[in-house]
Amino acid sequence: MVDAPVLPHRVSIEATRGLAGLFILYAVQTAPMHFFYVALPIVLRDGGASLSLIGATAVIFLPWSLKILWASAVERSPVGGRCAYRNWVLFTQGFAAMACIALAFVPPIEAFKTMVILATLVAMFCATQDVAVDGWASAAFGQRRSASGGTMLGAGCAAGAVSGGAVLLVLYGTGGWPAMCFALAVI
Repeated sequence: MVDAPVLPHRVSIEATRGLAGLFILYAVQTAPMHFFYVALPIVLRDGGASLSLIGATAVIFLPWSLKILWASAVERSPVGGRCAYRNWVLFTQGFAAMACIALAFVPPIEAFKTMVILATLVAMFCATQDVAVDGWASAAFGQRRSASGGTMLGAGCAAGAVSGGAVLLVLYGTGGWPAMCFALAVI
């Protein structure tokens, strides 16, 4: 006779809420990057942009590579006291949303440099949010839930990729650049 596997512990409601929040945060911070990686080149090409101009959008991703330069400052510098990671997330998400709204008023080809600057700011805020979310996950879950946290990271990033890339690209087909940028701000 084979015994059913015994789970080491039950997942509390608080842990479930925390994992759901982690999923949402990873999805939200990943969506803009997939927007810039998947949808933006297609939008630019659709508007007649050259391949060299499209290739120049790679600069938008620099903040994700360079976030190591300010990650320790985020971890050491609480914004607003006791709920430091939460406050970093609120701060970075708010500014990323404002930059996305500003993008809606910038024609991507005609004002290419301005668009790239705003998109790079969005990337910087999302990369900084990633540092804060990782810090929060580590503090909240530690070793006991690292597998669950990793699963939420993967699932959240996949959801962000679909919403930021494919869904927004479909929206571009019906509503154009401004609608796509406003939707990105809401995500």
